[in-house]
Amino acid sequence: MLVVPGVHRVPGFTNSYLIESGDGTLVLVDCGFRGRVDKIVQHITALGHTLADVTDILLTHHHLDHTGGLPELSRRTDATVHAHAADAPVIRGQAPRPGADRSTWTGRLAGTRIPPPARPAHVHAELTDGQTLPPAGGIRVIHTPGHTMGHCSFLLERDGGLLLAGDAALHLGKRVVPPIPLALNENLRAVRDSFDRLGRLPFRVAAFGTGAPIAREDQPCWRATPD
Repeated sequence: MLVVPGVHRVPGFTNSYLIESGDGTLVLVDCGFRGRVDKIVQHITALGHTLADVTDILLTHHHLDHTGGLPELSRRTDATVHAHAADAPVIRGQAPRPGADRSTWTGRLAGTRIPPPARPAHVHAELTDGQTLPPAGGIRVIHTPGHTMGHCSFLLERDGGLLLAGDAALHLGKRVVPPIPLALNENLRAVRDSFDRLGRLPFRVAAFGTGAPIAREDQPCWRATPD
């Protein structure tokens, strides 16, 4: 499903994205649940590519619905896997999941049980805020902590700008909102700050981990002039 020229959505409960770099290679953003691997492979094939064309896998964060398919996709593509330094140890299985923000009763109830853990997988490169990755003419890393403390969004600055928000924002119905339910967020104050930061970025279209892409002018909360 085409989002903007050269960027394709693999729709599902959690969206993944395929970015064409222009040199015959692909970047995969998020891997979905373990059972989504075949769907992602089908989309790669439909674009006229093979798994060998996937050179980079970018992870927005460590949750199971974004990393469940990572072990298999990493093995089958031999791609470089990127994640923020705060989430990388969790993805590798070297650190426990931090769990929900305990300032709310739902967070205290959820603890570290929600969401369930993913299988450990390799992370080869740790992302930092403001870093620009070379593929596809440049992909800017935007550290958007809160949902997890290592959550990252990605900004393609070509063609007016495409924001890949991950789960720092959700498109539900006709609204773009911060990530819910609250019990799945590690730091609620950071969630709100990151959501506001996204609205100040220069982009024409936003795409999400949950929900369909949307044009900036169609969303009142993000109509303000970006910084």
